[in-house]
Amino acid sequence: VGLWPAVGPDAPWLSAEMLALLSTFDKPFAERFRFPFLASENRDHKTHLPFFSYFADLARLLAALPGLSSAEVELGFIDLVGFRAFNNRYGQDAGDAVLAAFAAELETIGSARAVRDGGDEFLVIGAPLRGGLSAELELFRRDWPERFQKRFGEDVPPVAPRILVGRSRAGQLVAAREGCEAIGLEGVE
Repeated sequence: VGLWPAVGPDAPWLSAEMLALLSTFDKPFAERFRFPFLASENRDHKTHLPFFSYFADLARLLAALPGLSSAEVELGFIDLVGFRAFNNRYGQDAGDAVLAAFAAELETIGSARAVRDGGDEFLVIGAPLRGGLSAELELFRRDWPERFQKRFGEDVPPVAPRILVGRSRAGQLVAAREGCEAIGLEGVE
């Protein structure tokens, strides 16, 4: 239609990308935002989530982009209460299965990226300007025990997520994460 010239072997790919971009212009920025590509070899083998290094790289990228560094971002910090006891009682393979199931459930949260922070700790980064992550994670926390028991059985006591959600400027993500860690999660539900 004359909006862009596309010739050569890249024409179909470029046309598809341009049409996809044009179809999103009326959507809010958070729905149009795409987290950086993550190769499968850069995912944790147990959870298939990105490693903490992805979070650090994302934080550096967002801080370096003037338009995004000042945008508000929500960050969820999650640990699994009772995971160590579960792992000790049912074994490491069962513990790995819990981590994988929990990570798969986190991946269903739209316009957000879950990251394995280490052990039984996870981060959930909302897309810049997303909003509502706190409420969505609260629903997730409420529904997790039922999902857990469907997967692992009614007689297996569920490990429960403790979640702390904060807001930060995108350029301050690392400081926000360290603030969550410094606050600790004692008594936080």
